Amino acid sequence: MKLLVTAPMLQESLDELKRYFEEIHYYPWTLKEDGNGYSEKEISALLEEYQPDALISELDELTRVVLTGYGRLKVIGDCRA
Repeated sequence: MKLLVTAPMLQESLDELKRYFEEIHYYPWTLKEDGNGYSEKEISALLEEYQPDALISELDELTRVVLTGYGRLKVIGDCRA
């Protein structure tokens, strides 16, 4: 399975996830130039590019448009406090 992670994570946590996922694409929103979570358009583009089965998000705009436009997600983890 493939995983897209847009939430900031410690390397230790990413290493643990490698036990469960064949591919991990790590693009935390904290590394974006604007310092904001991914917009609807940006997260949709990442989903289409990497075709993940799972997503770990934090501040992204996971709207109805995003969720209905990309139908392969089996699980979404949300790290918001």
